[in-house]
Amino acid sequence: GNQVIKQKHLPITLLHVAIGAPEQLGLNLTLWVNDQNSQWTSIEQEVGCRANTTCHSLTVPITTCAKLVETHGTPVYMKIDIEGADDDCLESLCQLDPCDRPLYVSGEMMEIPGEREPDFTARLSLLRALGYNKVKFTWGKLVSKEDGRW
Repeated sequence: GNQVIKQKHLPITLLHVAIGAPEQLGLNLTLWVNDQNSQWTSIEQEVGCRANTTCHSLTVPITTCAKLVETHGTPVYMKIDIEGADDDCLESLCQLDPCDRPLYVSGEMMEIPGEREPDFTARLSLLRALGYNKVKFTWGKLVSKEDGRW
């Protein structure tokens, strides 16, 4: 089940769910948990098992970022770094009334060698459609065992 952690003055709720597209709400999906680097866990097997690392599958229910906002309240700031489901999160926010959307959002655009390139124009259009008129993009960098920084 869900777990609430009290940390100083801020309660944190851990949910055993994955973020998916609005049309997937209520379904289950396979989450690919990377055994060497949990930050690479993804709903996409090629992302979760990237760089010739091992991973295992876990079935979890799907929710949306919009559903999280409806259930837990509107954050002032939402950091989106969901390894393959960032746009699903943003698309679900379109379902919310504009006053119920986070005031600020941030995310990451990352190119992983051998995988699809990120679509900067589509992400920018989605952010504009949500009413965000100022953006700053940061590009994630792949760090691997081979370059000694992992």
